[in-house]
Amino acid sequence: MLNQADVLIEGGAELEVGWLPPLVNGARNNKILSDAPGHVILSRSIQLLEVPTSPVDRSMGDVHPFGNPHFSVDPANGKIIAARLVETFSQLDAANAAFYQANLQKFNERLDKKLAEWTKLLEPFRGTKVVSYHKSFVYFTERFGLELAGT
Repeated sequence: MLNQADVLIEGGAELEVGWLPPLVNGARNNKILSDAPGHVILSRSIQLLEVPTSPVDRSMGDVHPFGNPHFSVDPANGKIIAARLVETFSQLDAANAAFYQANLQKFNERLDKKLAEWTKLLEPFRGTKVVSYHKSFVYFTERFGLELAGT
């Protein structure tokens, strides 16, 4: 139903590059085109990790040229993501901006409590080496002090 959407939320950093652009173009919805206010690219609000410092190409494997796009696995980035969404929704629906802001405040309070809980829970594992199938958990391991030993 992209043809009826008011907002399109994209992770960004080219995570969706292989499939999203044709869908957006096919929707023929000016509200969600790449430069429209209703097209949110979350990666633009995040300090991305693993940004290459030299040219990359597909011969190097699954390398992300703009940085690791799996930022949502760091729970703290949830606050940044939520704030960006509230900003967009408030711009597009100014009549309900106070509602969005109030819910953002509640969300941040709950997330802060959970982050404290998870940090305490994972503290005994700080420095532990972990292996992942894909470099999807770089942000998580950074957040909680785990060491990504390999993928």
